[in-house]
Amino acid sequence: MAETPYLVDSNILLRWAKPDHSDYPIILSAIDSILQSGGVLCYASQNLGEFWNACTRPPDRNGYGLSP
Repeated sequence: MAETPYLVDSNILLRWAKPDHSDYPIILSAIDSILQSGGVLCYASQNLGEFWNACTRPPDRNGYGLSP
């Protein structure tokens, strides 16, 4: 059986990267299910750009405030 590709949205990446986020457990469970079923996670440059912007945006502007 061929691997099924799943596009990982930037919101999934953001919650996956922050274990103290309230949605982390469900994101982790969903990703584990995809991988266990033989799926493959994919991303696009747009997703990475949005992820980077949110990670480096200050917390008072709905970001994570991480340094580059």
